[in-house]
Amino acid sequence: MKTKQAWLKMVGTGENPFPDNWLTERPELLTEVRFTQQPTGINSGDPLLYYAAGKQRLFALARASESGTSVQYAPTPTTKRWPYRMRVQVIIAIPTMPLALPSRFSKKTAGRYSSSPTSC
Repeated sequence: MKTKQAWLKMVGTGENPFPDNWLTERPELLTEVRFTQQPTGINSGDPLLYYAAGKQRLFALARASESGTSVQYAPTPTTKRWPYRMRVQVIIAIPTMPLALPSRFSKKTAGRYSSSPTSC
């Protein structure tokens, strides 16, 4: 049995902060997340902790429903910056940003967590 690895998944950008009412404005995050590059290190079943860029808050825990090596390349006009789509199952979600857990990551720290997963 493979050891599961936990991933920090940043959502949004500093220039385009994540919406406070994300369940209404970004409901697709309950079933999928997007990446700029193919997330080959993520395996099916690995947990992803959602982090709202610009808001500096942790707001959901999801599980990858597929391996990163099999994710779909599916750019659209609004998602061309993040063309790789991974199916997920959200396990727990905090519905609004004011209720979400504050957490600060520097670019250096966040990159380390997202590219060097932790075993769980």
